[in-house]
Amino acid sequence: MNTQEKIEFYLEGKLSQEEKKIFEDELANNKELANEVNQRKLLLDSISASLTYPSGEINNDENFNLTPAQNVQIEEDIIKFHHNYVTHESEDEVKLKNLIKKIINKTCKFKWRKIKVIMSISAGIIFILIIFFSLVYFGISR
Repeated sequence: MNTQEKIEFYLEGKLSQEEKKIFEDELANNKELANEVNQRKLLLDSISASLTYPSGEINNDENFNLTPAQNVQIEEDIIKFHHNYVTHESEDEVKLKNLIKKIINKTCKFKWRKIKVIMSISAGIIFILIIFFSLVYFGISR
């Protein structure tokens, strides 16, 4: 089980008592992991606060079907959440928005840094090859 799955299971209360104890010990010793769990909890709490139906009661059951009324209610909740998020920013929504921006920026910076390194190495190799082939070409023609 990877870290993301452990966080999800921990927040959903799906870990056994032993696994929960081990994970909480890990949280106490790892501030980065604790911050990630707190951020995920904030995200889940923000989404849950805007929903009018008990989403926690929906299980992964292949025979589970929503009624048309429940589907309409879910669509209304999504529209309501989106409308509130766009037009009226509460303190939690501002925190959530900033958290999402922070995660996106961190991911993008890492990817761009990686691309810059690869491009620098590629440019260096191409430059060396140009010099090498120039020397070979002009060395042979003389």
